[in-house]
Amino acid sequence: MKEAYGLGFQIASRENGFFGDLWPKHGFGLAAPTGASLAVEPESGFALALLMNRAHIAKESAHLLRLRRLVHNQAYAAFLRGQG
Repeated sequence: MKEAYGLGFQIASRENGFFGDLWPKHGFGLAAPTGASLAVEPESGFALALLMNRAHIAKESAHLLRLRRLVHNQAYAAFLRGQG
């Protein structure tokens, strides 16, 4: 899994990363090893900051990645429903 970065931020991709399947490819963000993440969709102005305490999550990062993707998908879907 190759991740693309620009100016220190990860560029969104459906194939990799923490953004989720709904996040547009022109989005960007950053995921910290502590569990926190920031995702930005600049065209609509939507941004999501997710704060978690990874100290209480098992060291298996696959669970953390799945949780981030699910939260980002749900938040962006709710945003899009509100736009319509």
